[in-house]
Amino acid sequence: GHAEAAAVLGHEGREIGVLPGIEALDRESRKLLDAELERRYLVARIGRIVKVTERFGTVDWDVETDRGACRFTTRDLRENVVRTGASQYLLVDVEDNRFEIPDATALDPGSQSLLARYL
Repeated sequence: GHAEAAAVLGHEGREIGVLPGIEALDRESRKLLDAELERRYLVARIGRIVKVTERFGTVDWDVETDRGACRFTTRDLRENVVRTGASQYLLVDVEDNRFEIPDATALDPGSQSLLARYL
């Protein structure tokens, strides 16, 4: 088959370049691309919300995910905490990382009350 080219979009969706088929990339470039795609598009699943701290229009989340404990920051909760199902949520941090809560009702009571405060 022939290689597909892919547009590379920058801030606000402006095209900043075109990648030839990824098969054409050298190994190092491919590794960097894979790491960035994984960082941006693989979603960490939140299993527990440990602490939430609000500061100057941002919210810091200390959570435990299927990839370990981490802290991330969200801005403008109306845009960055999205309900994707009956009790399913997607949180997007300031670096465009994605965190999913597959079922908020399955979280422990402490996590549920912290989440409810910011929805």
